[in-house]
Amino acid sequence: MRYGKKCAARCFSRKPAGYTLLEFLLYIGIVAVVLLAATNVIFTTLEGKQKLQAVEDVNQNSRFALEKITQAIRNAQSVTIPLAGSTSTILTLQTSSTTTTPTSFFLSGGVLRIKEGSSPTTSLMADEVTVNDLLFQNTGGTSTPASIRIVFSVSSTNPLQDPNISYGKTFYASANVRK
Repeated sequence: MRYGKKCAARCFSRKPAGYTLLEFLLYIGIVAVVLLAATNVIFTTLEGKQKLQAVEDVNQNSRFALEKITQAIRNAQSVTIPLAGSTSTILTLQTSSTTTTPTSFFLSGGVLRIKEGSSPTTSLMADEVTVNDLLFQNTGGTSTPASIRIVFSVSSTNPLQDPNISYGKTFYASANVRK
């Protein structure tokens, strides 16, 4: 009998193999916190990438459009609209080529468009951006070559209306007709 008591005491005093419920819950909690932190980092990175893409889209499209407009003004023979000393939402230029006269720049449904002569109207910007305002000001005089000041506001197209990834900027430029 004595032998049986020692065995029984030894058998019950051993720690069972495996994890306790408390240890298991603690490990699950730690893993959950790590996964939550990693998910937050991933979503923040993706949001930052979307914001950067919106900024890039606005800047690249606007620079391209400004370059196209200012080049057309410099190469024009004259400015029909706006008249000297006035402003307009349309710019119409007379060029030396019959295929491109008149050349017009205007805003239609948030899209900056160009029409050269009898050719079809084309967009100057990609679908990722919207032009909100467009204004041409002819600061030239009646006896001097036209000087056109261009002002337009561009924003990124944001179908989800997420304020964290929307971006807009106003651009300014000017160009003179070279006679």
